[in-house]
Amino acid sequence: MPIDIANLPADIVCELFMQAASMDPPRYLGEYERRKRTEQKRTLGWIHLTHVCHGWRLIGLDLAPLWAALVTFFPSPSIADELLSRSRNCDLRLELHSLGARNLSEMKAWVLQHLDRASQLTVAVKVNQDFFQEKQLPTLRTLFVYHDYGRQTMIEIDAPGLKEVHLAESTVLFRSTMPHLTVLNTSHTYNTPVEMLDMLRCAPFLERLTIFHGARHWSGALPRTIVELQHLTLFDMHATDARTFLDLWEHLSVPPSVTVKIVTNNIPDVSFLLSSLHPQLSWSSYDSLIIFSSGFSLTYGEPDAAGDDEHVSGLKWLFASDRDLGLIALDLVEQLQLHLVVANIHHCELELPSILKELDRASGEPIALRSDVALRALAVALKNTTVLALQGFEPDPVLVRALAPRNSSTPFPKLRSLILGKHRWSWVYRNPWNPENKAIKTDWALIEATLTARRQARAPVQCLVLAGKWCIREPETQSWTSQWAQYSAQYLERDLVMEVKDERVLQAICNMCDDGDMPSLESWPGSDGEPASDEELASEVD
Repeated sequence: MPIDIANLPADIVCELFMQAASMDPPRYLGEYERRKRTEQKRTLGWIHLTHVCHGWRLIGLDLAPLWAALVTFFPSPSIADELLSRSRNCDLRLELHSLGARNLSEMKAWVLQHLDRASQLTVAVKVNQDFFQEKQLPTLRTLFVYHDYGRQTMIEIDAPGLKEVHLAESTVLFRSTMPHLTVLNTSHTYNTPVEMLDMLRCAPFLERLTIFHGARHWSGALPRTIVELQHLTLFDMHATDARTFLDLWEHLSVPPSVTVKIVTNNIPDVSFLLSSLHPQLSWSSYDSLIIFSSGFSLTYGEPDAAGDDEHVSGLKWLFASDRDLGLIALDLVEQLQLHLVVANIHHCELELPSILKELDRASGEPIALRSDVALRALAVALKNTTVLALQGFEPDPVLVRALAPRNSSTPFPKLRSLILGKHRWSWVYRNPWNPENKAIKTDWALIEATLTARRQARAPVQCLVLAGKWCIREPETQSWTSQWAQYSAQYLERDLVMEVKDERVLQAICNMCDDGDMPSLESWPGSDGEPASDEELASEVD
């Protein structure tokens, strides 16, 4: 071993341990990783650093907070006792699960014995309804309960400092107010409406509420009551039916600034839904509107490039026929402007369902006429929009035509930048190119005619932008590059635009290039193998 490694200052080595613990904690391997690492079910992560040299080992063994975070990682009471001694007086992170456990009842007893020191508790096995009863949990801040064990009676938790609760296929209800609870996440937790509202009433300072509700409707009658959640900043709900969301929403009083994210499996009643969300949709801070083929979103400021922006409200539906998608898209285009402060929308992105793109407008189809009227009305209403992105690799002719002035009205009269492709701020920016598309069929003549009409109406587009993530392995990328170089140069020469920009992110490999055998999600391993003995577990942490 190099002598400079062994002689690093202790504070530097401590920092290395802390960073490693954050980035590479001990964990059980997913199924795909287990296939690659024969017979190995877990990785020790940062614990490997204690094997570098004697000096590093002494420093690592003395870092009590790191050991306190994994006292129950190895499902053995004797190993847990050893790690507990290394944790000294630190608050503990306790996990109760069946992975590799030879005697689950012994681990349950061990966890129960030390619950009073837990700052984070994860319960992923079936426990009795009195598991928390008569237990004082003064240090508990985060609770995870993951197990499908059917309906339970109300569980009382004496944890006044609890800040986060995450439930999956389990039911934990509170009898008393939780004054510090700010995060509640429930997944497949089928409370009755009364139970859900009672739980929310016990969390008056809740800031983030996430609900994944798989049932089609709430079970039981809806009470006549309103729960005040005036500190709520995020309400994120995935519901099989939009009515499930509305039934709960109608019983909540929340600030107009709350971020609302809704995903439904069916097509909602757009008019009723938008009316119910009017106080939130009309919040004056929203300055960006995105309408896509299966929903819409609103945001303010510059969204996070990682796509995890906290200030994106919106609606998305997962399953619908082409005709239903077309009709609801029209409903959105027609009605959204009634609920937004349209004067504040400076950035807009548009994408239509394929059925609206393929309508024969020359035949005078009523739905085609309705589509054109709705798009034009929205475009004229967005009078302060300066940036417009037409989503998709092939600019939609319907949307391009909607930009041309007609009679005395000019769509998007203050438009400065027109973006083609996948704009970097958009949700579709992260979607790869669809390999089923065989060729680019961009109507460059239509784009030129539209730019010409806007210049003649004294509302020219100043900047034309090509954006998005493009995989260089796709022939369409080369086709677009060639066409863009030709036509963008022509638009500049004819003074149709003042500037053209190619802001694409070119990728050598994209999601479509991944190995087809690689799973998209790693499966959490079950306890199908032979559990390790205490001696084998002990050898891993020595």
